[in-house]
Amino acid sequence: MRIDGVGGLEGVEKEVKEVFDENFINRIKRLKKTWNIFNPIFYLVFTRLVEVSSIINDVVLPTDDDVKEMFRTRMEFLQLDYQTINETLRKIWVFELRRGEGYKFSQSVEELMYVVHRMKDIQEKIDSIILSNITKWSKEELLNIYFVILKTLLEMEEEVSREVEREIRYETLEKVAASMNLDKVLQAIYGLVMEYPEDKRIIAVRLLESESLEMPREVGEVFSALPKFQKQFIVSSIKSIFQAE
Repeated sequence: MRIDGVGGLEGVEKEVKEVFDENFINRIKRLKKTWNIFNPIFYLVFTRLVEVSSIINDVVLPTDDDVKEMFRTRMEFLQLDYQTINETLRKIWVFELRRGEGYKFSQSVEELMYVVHRMKDIQEKIDSIILSNITKWSKEELLNIYFVILKTLLEMEEEVSREVEREIRYETLEKVAASMNLDKVLQAIYGLVMEYPEDKRIIAVRLLESESLEMPREVGEVFSALPKFQKQFIVSSIKSIFQAE
C-alpha cells in the first residue's frame, strides 16, 4: 500500500494498528496492572522519536540506504533481547533475596518476556510500513509517515491506559460487590454495558440509572428484585467504572 499526499496517511494508521494483535495488547495491560516499569508502547515511541530527530537534523538522509542503515543501527543499540532481560532479572532476584521483599518489576515476568520476544517482530513490521509507504524519497514525506506512526502509537497508549484504569475500577468494586453477594449482578450488568460501542456506553449507564437498560430476563428480574440500597450500589458502581458521573 502506498500513500499519495495527506489523504493516504489514514492507511498508515490502519497498518500500524494491525501490527498489534489482541494477545499482545492484553499482555501490555497485565504489565500495567502490576505497575511494571517497562512500557512497550512508550518504548516504541521513544525509538521512533530518536529516528525522527536523526532525520530532522540531517544525520540520516531520506534515502533507501540511509533509512535501512538507521533501522540496522537501532537493532544494534536500542533493541531489547532475552539475554539482557535474563541478566537483569538474575541481578534483581539477588537483590530480592537480600532485602527479603520482591520488586513489582519481577511480578509480571511472563508478560515481560513475551513482550520483549515480540518487540523485534513489531519493530520490523513498522519498518516495513515506513518503507512500503514511501512514494518519493523526500524528507517531508518521510517525516509525515513518522508523525502518523507516532500519533497512532500515542493514541493507542491512551486507549490502553483508559481500559486498564476501567478494569482496575471494576475489579476493585467487584470485590466489594462479592462481600454483598452482588458480584454476579455487577458482572452481568458490566458485561451488558461493555457490549455497547465505547462512545455509547455513557448512554447505557444513563439507561441503567433510569432502570431502562434492556437486560436478559434473568438479569432484569434479579436486578428489579434488589432492595433500593443494593440497586443504588450497582448503579453507582457502574457509573464509577465508566466514569459517568
